[in-house]
Amino acid sequence: RWAASGLARLIPHLALGAPSAALAGLGTVALLPGLLAVVAILAAGILWLRRRLLTERVRSPGEADLIRLYDRLQRRLGRRRAPPETPNEYLHAIRAGELEELLGEVTGAVNRGVYAGRWPEPLEMAELRARLS
Repeated sequence: RWAASGLARLIPHLALGAPSAALAGLGTVALLPGLLAVVAILAAGILWLRRRLLTERVRSPGEADLIRLYDRLQRRLGRRRAPPETPNEYLHAIRAGELEELLGEVTGAVNRGVYAGRWPEPLEMAELRARLS
């Protein structure tokens, strides 16, 4: 009724009942704009979800191993790195004692991996793991 009365005001020569009769005569065609909007929203949602799933990063074996080793080293030292703390800040803030040299090497490997994309090779990882044990 609101649309019909607005249409009647815009086109003064139409009778008051004519716009509502015209809209009622459209039937299911009147639903088409709303249906198209729903389909467009669903399509956009599916495309967004697909893109997000396809662009998920796949970790390299060296990356996963190094992150696990870094976590083990932090547990051994008795203090975890705070989320806003960079690996270098953690290195300088903690007193690692006998693990100081190993922590420096692991921190360097983490920085090379994160910033240069050069994760340690399996042989280097085996050596670091052996030194931690």
